[in-house]
Amino acid sequence: MLALHAPALEAPVIKAQSAKAPSPASATPNSAKAVRYGAHFGSFGTPQGAERAWPIFGKKYKILRKTDEFAVVPVDLGAPKGVLYRLIAGPTPSKDDARRLCDALKEAGSYCSVVRLDS
Repeated sequence: MLALHAPALEAPVIKAQSAKAPSPASATPNSAKAVRYGAHFGSFGTPQGAERAWPIFGKKYKILRKTDEFAVVPVDLGAPKGVLYRLIAGPTPSKDDARRLCDALKEAGSYCSVVRLDS
């Protein structure tokens, strides 16, 4: 079951998972934490549900076919919702790129919110 809604609370990123390992060129040195952004467009009850949804959304929303990177980020929304797993496209090269991705998803009928992905 796909649950699409805007979470009521903002929480820090605990851990992001990627569809593929980052290339060495995109890796950042350990001494500097890069601020990265992504497009949050779905929330799910399990991390597996979020991961299974990625290719489904890719078929539905043409804009998502331009990237194969995504993150599944747990967020505790408290009672009664509990922990949900955000499906986030990205990271994007910049916050503006994440905003453009969200704008395209919204135009296509999806919920979307720009979120910060902490490394």
